[in-house]
Amino acid sequence: MQHAFLHTIETPTGETTLTITYQHTPPSRGSRGTHGEPEEPDEESEVEILSIVDTNGKDYEPEEIENIYSHCWDHFENNAE
Repeated sequence: MQHAFLHTIETPTGETTLTITYQHTPPSRGSRGTHGEPEEPDEESEVEILSIVDTNGKDYEPEEIENIYSHCWDHFENNAE
């Protein structure tokens, strides 16, 4: 499921507001055999960053934003239904 939120960062010229769009994939249990033995591994929940754009349309790479994945997880956890 896709999510988006605003995040403000400091730049040399002042504060800049970013729109961060990310995809959350929920965890999934791998398949099990007839006796409950795992045949495929379980997959953990994950976040994939799709885009980071400022108000002027400039794109950013995730590596450019400090703690970006933590911000996405915080947003997801605070807005989970």
